[in-house]
Amino acid sequence: MISSRVSFLVVFCMAVGLSASSARALEAEEAGSYGLLQSRLNDENQTEVLSAVAGTETNVVGLNFYYNQTTKIGYIAKTDSPGAPTKMKILVKMTEVKPYNPQAKEIDPSTAFIDKKPALVKCDMLVNAGLAKSGECHSLNVSLEVAKAEGKMTFLQGKVGPNRWTAVVNTATGRGNVLESSSEGATFVRLGFVSAEYMPHEIKKATQPR
Repeated sequence: MISSRVSFLVVFCMAVGLSASSARALEAEEAGSYGLLQSRLNDENQTEVLSAVAGTETNVVGLNFYYNQTTKIGYIAKTDSPGAPTKMKILVKMTEVKPYNPQAKEIDPSTAFIDKKPALVKCDMLVNAGLAKSGECHSLNVSLEVAKAEGKMTFLQGKVGPNRWTAVVNTATGRGNVLESSSEGATFVRLGFVSAEYMPHEIKKATQPR
C-alpha cells in the first residue's frame, strides 16, 4: 500500500514539474529539442514571422523570429539546421516588440534616435572595448539609412534590457541584419542572415487583435 502511494506521488510530482516547465515563459539562452521549444513557443501564442539561414560555411544554422501581438514579447531563436532542425536555442528575448512591413519601404521616425552625439561617443567606447568594429557603429537613424540604401527595411523591433534590437531585411534578396542599439543609440550589426523567408500573412495575423 505504501509502495503504491509512493509511486503515485512520484508520478504526480513529475507531471506537475513537466506542466510547470511547459507553462513557464522561455528565457534567453534556453536550449533543448526543437519539438519541445517549438511547443513552448506555441504555448505562448508566438507567431513565426521570418525564418533565415545564418552561421558560416562550415556551421550553417537556422534563424527564426517570433512575435506575440498581445504580450508584445518576441524571440530570436537558432536551430541546428535550417531544413530539418532537431535542436533549438533562444538567442534573444525581446519586450515591447513592434512589427513593421518591410515591403512598405518607409522608416518609421519613432524607431530612430534624433541626437547623434551620445551615440557616437558610445560607439567610440564600444570600438575601444572590441565590442564593435571601427566604421561600423553609428546612431540608429544613420544605421537605418545605411540599411535602406542596401534595400533592407525594418520588420521587427524590440527591447532587450535597456538596449533596442532592430531586425531589417531585403525581401527581394533575402539578406538581412539584426542591429543592436545601446540606450544612447550607438548601433552595430549583431547578427547577419541570408535566404530569409518573410511571412507577410503571418505579420498581418500577428498584428490583428486577438
